[in-house]
Amino acid sequence: MSLVHIFSYLLVTYLITAIPFGLVFAKFLKKDDLRTAGSKNIGATNALRTGGKVLGSLTLLADLLKGFCFVFLAPKYIMPEIVAIVAVIGHIFSIWIGFKGGKGVATALGALLGVYPIAALCSLVIWGAAIKLTKISSLSALLAFLTLPLFGYLFYNHFTFFLVMSVVIFFTHIPNIKRLITGIEKPISKTESS
Repeated sequence: MSLVHIFSYLLVTYLITAIPFGLVFAKFLKKDDLRTAGSKNIGATNALRTGGKVLGSLTLLADLLKGFCFVFLAPKYIMPEIVAIVAVIGHIFSIWIGFKGGKGVATALGALLGVYPIAALCSLVIWGAAIKLTKISSLSALLAFLTLPLFGYLFYNHFTFFLVMSVVIFFTHIPNIKRLITGIEKPISKTESS
């Protein structure tokens, strides 16, 4: 298959995964603009804090699906790992809102579910357990992606791709990591945290 077909699929992947569904749903539901409310992040956590369970759930589902669908439906001539990375980049650096975006957790997990479901499900279990125990969204995401390369190696004998995904998520969470270190990162129920 030609490079044009590959580039076209990756371009469409980027353009659609770059759609900030949290902002779209917030406007539809007549909620505050996520970029000016709470942590000012367009992801599901801030959508939940500032707009309630409906907005949070819709944003989470949309961000998961946009990662999953493009990886799951990717033509066989394109490496799904590349599609997954493009999907996450689209969410984090959205062309539609000035190359800003969310932190990529839900989109990354959705993409991983599409190509390496066992590893993704294991990380989701870690995330869920951490959320239940700590109530801190950022810490839960970091723990999930910290363990992701281990699950990738154990179940798929791959490591590099999972490490890249983890590094990307840790990069987007640098401000959260600083707050965790200083002890000022708030639980998910508090609007001051991100």
